Amino acid sequence: MMDVRIYTLVHRELTGQLSEGEAQELMALKSQPHVMTLSKDVETIWNISKEYYPTQSWNTQMAKAAFMDRLREDRLLNTSTSQTSYLKYLLWGILLIVIAGMSYWIISEGSRSAEVQETNVVEEIQFASLSDDTKLWIEPGGVVEEVEYRQVKLNGAAIFDVSRDETSPFRIDMGQGVMAEVLGTSFKAISAHEGRPGTISVRDGQVRLYVIQNKNASVYLNAGETGSIDPSTMAVERKETKGSVVLSSELNFSFHNTPLEEAFPLLSQYFGVEFDLSQASLLGCTFSSPLVQKTTLEATLRNIETAYEGLSIQEMGRSTYRVEGKCTKE
Repeated sequence: MMDVRIYTLVHRELTGQLSEGEAQELMALKSQPHVMTLSKDVETIWNISKEYYPTQSWNTQMAKAAFMDRLREDRLLNTSTSQTSYLKYLLWGILLIVIAGMSYWIISEGSRSAEVQETNVVEEIQFASLSDDTKLWIEPGGVVEEVEYRQVKLNGAAIFDVSRDETSPFRIDMGQGVMAEVLGTSFKAISAHEGRPGTISVRDGQVRLYVIQNKNASVYLNAGETGSIDPSTMAVERKETKGSVVLSSELNFSFHNTPLEEAFPLLSQYFGVEFDLSQASLLGCTFSSPLVQKTTLEATLRNIETAYEGLSIQEMGRSTYRVEGKCTKE
């Protein structure tokens, strides 16, 4: 078991965990040429490991496991464990790490490419402001035409934050005779083109969804509800909205060490909100969050605040959030 003890002591030395007694023990062992060579080989594995995975520790355990497996195999065969054999076993461990490192690089490059592709889709979301100060986030390929004051035509999908006017309802022509009418609220609308039902998902306030010239095809939707009308059958459906209201819930959108000054604009486009960053210092800070669509905007913002205690994020109304402070780690 001396070989295991040597590895353990060298590993603890490299990770800064060596006690004073263990340091003296290791110094005595290193006076033997065989142990000195073995400790250098272990250090080589450590350095290669840290080069491939600078922020992870499991890789060093993989190297240790490979080394120990070879020692156990050697003992089971009752063969000698000469200095040359030790080096061979350590090289096996190094080879495993190199292979794992290459695999990790290939996989991470593929994941990074996917993240870039997905991010580009989010970046293609258009933001617009109408003459009445209504805010729009329009999906790629979607079209919103302002026909007249507080009246638009929609083809595709968009998130609306309608400025409130009690005397002038805001109307959306969603195609095929399907209409939406609000006084001032926030919601997602999907037009009734290409055989789709006209659909509304309400974030705040109330929306009336109806069909022109058919008083029976009408439904009032409140916050947290999704409703649709199929213009071909006049079928009306209303149900609870699942998850956050976003332009594309099927988009695999994630952050991986993304600078915060880039993350907030992407969150803005994805969730259909605005961030006021004028009072925030975000330089040098990053954010990671796998599969953003699996969580809510509120949960994502709380995660950012938890990661950086110096930041404060407050909802200001009208789909606007203010970010204040300096991002400093806890």
